[in-house]
Amino acid sequence: MSPTTTTFNNDAIKRNTLTAGTIEGGDQDISPSVPVPEVKSPDDLVVIKCWDVNSNALATTFLLITDDNEVFFGQASQDQDPGKMSLNEYTKALKHAPDGELFPKLPGRESSTIAADKQDEDGARIFVKGPGLYRCQPGVNMKTPPLVLRETLIMEALSRYPHPNIIRYHGCRVRRGCITAIVLDKHGQTLSQLAETTPDFFSSGFNRRTEI
Repeated sequence: MSPTTTTFNNDAIKRNTLTAGTIEGGDQDISPSVPVPEVKSPDDLVVIKCWDVNSNALATTFLLITDDNEVFFGQASQDQDPGKMSLNEYTKALKHAPDGELFPKLPGRESSTIAADKQDEDGARIFVKGPGLYRCQPGVNMKTPPLVLRETLIMEALSRYPHPNIIRYHGCRVRRGCITAIVLDKHGQTLSQLAETTPDFFSSGFNRRTEI
């Protein structure tokens, strides 16, 4: 089975090359090097075609995310076919992505709702929403940390005034002092899917509670 491949045009990568210093909403990683996990199956990886700012050409990158939300990136050389790379070649190509490039620091436990890890056992009930890492590359500032922090703070504010038409927020997931995801109720349909399957969705308004 081949790894999942996603192709997109990412002009933003060209414009947001990371420079030295602190990333807004996150800090540079000064922790010891993190051991690279072994790729045991192609299913461990997500393979992405994106624009490489160094070679100024389309490149194939891949990422692996561990259960503890450690992120590792790799890139195939120009003469490598990702579909024919061995698991060992994938493993050797992986490099750890510092937390500070991807995740914001937790502002404060007193003002933040920390999601309980045991909720993960009930996968049918919750949805763990992490940042969009598919557009990220090591050394490229995609400004992910402030986006994650802003979304978390918005959900924290909305959770203080619950409404039946706003998805329930269970808190944020914290690893190594950083917000790596937010935890929400899991529904069987997205809002767009619900609108497509409900004839009077827009004409009936949003005054009634809708079960998704």
